[in-house]
Amino acid sequence: MLAAAPRTVELADAAALPLAGLTAWQALFERAEVKAGQSVLINGAGGGVGGYAAQLARRAGASVTATASARSVERVRSYGVDRIVDHTAAPLAVAMAGQRFDVVPHLVRNSADETARLTELVADGGVFVSTTTPGPGNAGRGVRGAGCASSRSWCAAMPLNSPSLSRSSTRATCGSAWPNGARWPTSPPLTTRPSRGGWRGRRC
Repeated sequence: MLAAAPRTVELADAAALPLAGLTAWQALFERAEVKAGQSVLINGAGGGVGGYAAQLARRAGASVTATASARSVERVRSYGVDRIVDHTAAPLAVAMAGQRFDVVPHLVRNSADETARLTELVADGGVFVSTTTPGPGNAGRGVRGAGCASSRSWCAAMPLNSPSLSRSSTRATCGSAWPNGARWPTSPPLTTRPSRGGWRGRRC
């Protein structure tokens, strides 16, 4: 989808919004299938994807617990979350020991061992969805581990006033937004900047 950037938002912010917003949407609703009344623990609510995830989960009617450091706690609180946990005070698996959530979106990069411990915070029958380090499920408890890395998670953004962009030369969909209809490679790196034209691609 190709849309004009809103005039009330800085172009850089407008270009970044679809990528972070779609990643949050996919993690919550396509992978974890969040529903009203569920409990959600968002690990990384202070980041771009986490900020959208916190707001989307609240709008969906979920009870949201979010992690944030002291520097981002006020911003995360403005998202309307029900509880904020300072992840710098203690490891999250320790700080939240004994508590479980229906859905745990994991949006920060850490070790495989740390990620595995976080899956213990998922309730029986719940979902652990990660945009970074893959998390294991737990078949015995019915916990599903979900990644967010489908081909639809690849997007590109460039200023609409770029001389390279025209209706006749560009075909844009989520996963394809290169001039002359060129496609993303099958397995691009996590961050791709092939030129100085401001193109950015990130994996969900």
